[in-house]
Amino acid sequence: MAYQRFMFRPLQHGLDVSQPSLNAPFPYAYWPSKNFKITQRSAQKRWGYNTADRDLGDDVEVQAIVLYQLKSGTSYTLYLTPTDLIKKETASGKTWSYVTETLTYTSKVTSISGTTVTLKAGETPNADGVADGDYFILIDDYTSAEEPHRVVAYDAGDDGTGDTPDTGDTVTGGTSGATGKIKLLTTTAGSWAGGNAAGLLILTTSSGLWVDDEPLAFTDGETAVVNGTETATWASIASSEDTGRTITLDSSYPGSTGSWGGSEKTGYVRRIYTTPDNERWTWAIIDDMFIFTNGNTLVQKWTGTYASNLNASYAIKARYCIPYANRLFIADHGTTRDPLSIAWSKEGDPEDWTDSTAGSGILIESKDFITGLGVVGGSLVIYKADSIAFGHRTGVSSTPVSIPQTREKRGVGVVAPYSIIDFMGTSAFIGRNDFYIIEGDYPKPIGGKIRDKFFDIVGKTEIKKVFGFENNISNEICWLANTSEGRLMFSYDYKIQEWNISEFAGDLVVAGKGTV
Repeated sequence: MAYQRFMFRPLQHGLDVSQPSLNAPFPYAYWPSKNFKITQRSAQKRWGYNTADRDLGDDVEVQAIVLYQLKSGTSYTLYLTPTDLIKKETASGKTWSYVTETLTYTSKVTSISGTTVTLKAGETPNADGVADGDYFILIDDYTSAEEPHRVVAYDAGDDGTGDTPDTGDTVTGGTSGATGKIKLLTTTAGSWAGGNAAGLLILTTSSGLWVDDEPLAFTDGETAVVNGTETATWASIASSEDTGRTITLDSSYPGSTGSWGGSEKTGYVRRIYTTPDNERWTWAIIDDMFIFTNGNTLVQKWTGTYASNLNASYAIKARYCIPYANRLFIADHGTTRDPLSIAWSKEGDPEDWTDSTAGSGILIESKDFITGLGVVGGSLVIYKADSIAFGHRTGVSSTPVSIPQTREKRGVGVVAPYSIIDFMGTSAFIGRNDFYIIEGDYPKPIGGKIRDKFFDIVGKTEIKKVFGFENNISNEICWLANTSEGRLMFSYDYKIQEWNISEFAGDLVVAGKGTV
């Protein structure tokens, strides 16, 4: 029997729809390519992702994933949410930790009853800044590096073939598949031997969502049934006051309660951040210091343990930050944010803003507001909505950067602040009607055949939320956008200068580098 060989040779531009045939089937003129790309004369499926790395909890929006590397060689993966800074834990059996700014009341909690936490004489929680929306937890109910912590009420507890469940045992939900490790078990009624125990389970490394009335199975064969809706062990705070040294919670504390006068307990208050609507965190790493800001808090720093203010007097509410010329630059900042403002720290010290090598300025040459910062080659780039200014080093410590009017490009700017991608020594971004890459000091349009479709399905409000990142494994720069056709990723292969579009089963909102 004769055999014939048929060669599959996809054309590099076989799906180019810039000049489609009038009788071409509609699907072939829809996208340049969707969920695959043509490269090296082959069709490659778009890359996927693993959802099992870390479960930060239901409805937690991650706005940034950061690889933070120290000069010592130590590396961390950090996650920024609208309310918290989170550190991935890589030790065996560990998950993640909150490293948000935290107040520690060491051996100062005298009692917890209902919604009231009382501290030792002399403590001033209100003056410390404990505020509505922050969170409290007692050390007895807390295990470092094993978030998330959950409280699950149970009844019908039966020792079965085992005994009372032990601290460290694993429990699994028979309906939801949720799992957790026991930090503390309380029995407030009945007994496990009698098959009618009821009380609370405080769980760490909890994953999944526990369901009311679902059966529970424990490591040694004990069983129980969930009684109600799970709650967080971290209790939300309603208020604090200094006269009575009290912290008032929004609802009764779900963990350990009692009075410990003379043997006071330790408690933690997690100071919650607030991120403005349609805005995100930006971050920088300078001299082994991780710095992050969101336009609504004092600029923060983290070098281990918990985050803290970088400089509460000068580094205030900056929307943008970037390292340049061995300094930290911030923009759109101030007690009342000025969208034309820019400032820089002392050379070599991002915490010092009063030294002669620090400074500030206002960019008033064009009236449009600053929408981001970048670095291209040896130049600082200050993006505005309809213009781009380039600054360069002067070699003079007291005036480290010069921004001459002759280097300001007008007519093209950034309308999507978080679309800016610094990669391969240059920057890419989204302007009012195209995608751009900076070549030298010139913004080169690259949107080509994808441009019209993108701006047709991404509205003016949603375009401000577009998030960009580099996937250097695939030689791509990518933008995630909410469109009238769902959440899509628009990717540009800067090696072969081709576009492709992808959609994912999950709600992909951010990407970044991290440790494994």
